Amino acid sequence: MTNAKKLLALIPTIILFLIYGSLHSGCNSVDEAYLTRVDTLDQMLESNEKYLLIDYKTIDQRKNLIFTHMSLVKRFYDKTMSEEFGNSMARYKGIYKQYNNFVNQYPGLSDELNELKHQAATLRESVQKKELSKEEFKQYYQKEKLDIKNNLAASEVLSQNIHGLEPDYQRISALIDSELVRIAQKNEDLKAILEAK
Repeated sequence: MTNAKKLLALIPTIILFLIYGSLHSGCNSVDEAYLTRVDTLDQMLESNEKYLLIDYKTIDQRKNLIFTHMSLVKRFYDKTMSEEFGNSMARYKGIYKQYNNFVNQYPGLSDELNELKHQAATLRESVQKKELSKEEFKQYYQKEKLDIKNNLAASEVLSQNIHGLEPDYQRISALIDSELVRIAQKNEDLKAILEAK
């Protein structure tokens, strides 16, 4: 067999090899593109976790303390309330509402975040095992992305509200503590309540 005939005999094999190679590398690039998208979901979930790094117990305790403070001031305040003190009490009531909102919303957002993390991990596993068609991946990815965006937006608002309240909470709770201690020096009932805490 001449060299030309050998070359002609190898051409179909070479063509098949090139087609197989391009198909195989095409699959890898598709899988890599899918994994890159799942990486984006993971980054969004990490941002969300950072927003929810707030000590739930502390905020719940503060909410309860504010309620107690407001009740004691209403019951025992012994002089005409100044405009400044009245404004502080109104702000304190607003902080109470925000803390109460946090206490009500945080568990649901946190649980949803954990579920979204699980779903993203499942999606990644399905991509790695090549279990999804292009359409299936697109459908799951879009739904997951939307759910994560909604959870992230709610967590961001909740976090910003709580962090923004910190200076006012510190100032007003110290002011009210001071006023209650002052009143308790003349009022045995309040003194007994404060000592029982």
